[in-house]
Amino acid sequence: MLFLLQLTSFIIILLIIAAIASIVVNATNEGSRDEVLSYTTGMAIFVLVILNAGIAAYTENAAGNALDALAKLSQPEVSVMRGGEVVSIPTVDVVRGDIILLETGDVVPADLRLITAADLKVDEKALTGEPDDVSKNTKIKEQTKLTPENMVFSGCPVANGKCKGVVVATGMETRIGEIAKMMASEDKEAMEAMKNGGFQPQR
Repeated sequence: MLFLLQLTSFIIILLIIAAIASIVVNATNEGSRDEVLSYTTGMAIFVLVILNAGIAAYTENAAGNALDALAKLSQPEVSVMRGGEVVSIPTVDVVRGDIILLETGDVVPADLRLITAADLKVDEKALTGEPDDVSKNTKIKEQTKLTPENMVFSGCPVANGKCKGVVVATGMETRIGEIAKMMASEDKEAMEAMKNGGFQPQR
């Protein structure tokens, strides 16, 4: 479906019409009807259109997979302070400035700056690759670790303790979201390199 959608843009439709017109003109011209090389231009345009649509569909699919993977790293609902009360809301409804309450077993729904923390340890393997749980607290220190001690990050499970924190980033703006965007960008660059190294029509 993504591939077919790429073929519906105005420029692509014009290119397809141009390719068909080129083939029809040569097919109806008695002088070039039987010459295979006379159809090269039209066929080259078709190949480039299909190649371009394939690359665009692949990169869109990669970006969609990154978003799906990011969504799977969070839980359906989270406890939030709203109107002075603790309420459960869908994780997708979390916004910057929300006060989130987490305890052992919860998955951090967004990047949070800690307000309170009690015996808090977070599993950051998905983010940093560090095998051991990382202790967190509210103290602002000179950063000597891969992640600040006074912050917890989206997609990381709470291994021990409980905390309260304010949301500073959500979705693709989180630390793990930026990693997902970088991966999608690298896939796009790789596909562009393959495209540029492939067939190019002679001028």
